[in-house]
Amino acid sequence: MIKNACTAKIDSYRSGIKMIAEILSMPDAKDDIPQEKISKLAETTRINYLNAVCDAVWESLSVSSPNLSDRFHIALLSPRIAGLPDEFTTEYLSAHGISAGVVFGLMYFAVTGKSVEIKHFKTMSMLNHYQNDLMNEVLIEFKQ
Repeated sequence: MIKNACTAKIDSYRSGIKMIAEILSMPDAKDDIPQEKISKLAETTRINYLNAVCDAVWESLSVSSPNLSDRFHIALLSPRIAGLPDEFTTEYLSAHGISAGVVFGLMYFAVTGKSVEIKHFKTMSMLNHYQNDLMNEVLIEFKQ
């Protein structure tokens, strides 16, 4: 479900990157637009995509079961309950986005009622790599 959401929502990332590419293709854009502003646009595009994937998974859970959706929400409000490392606070997730690996942890808690364990971190990492690979493919599209 998470991989499908990553693929289904990649157009939101593509749209943001396209907008940045269009800005940079304007005459004198590289001289007139500070690098910090471009970096902020890129980071916002990334966060919006990560959160769109999370929202799609959460929406799927809410369609299948209100109880699963409620438990997902609880884990989202308190990521430690899902077994996520201490640094994954709601403030951190808000500032950096909710990666596919974190979504797995939240979903695992929603479905099983249990926290993820160290053995699940490999799956979480794989999902993050999958999501990053999709984003890198989009970046490659715009480099060509």
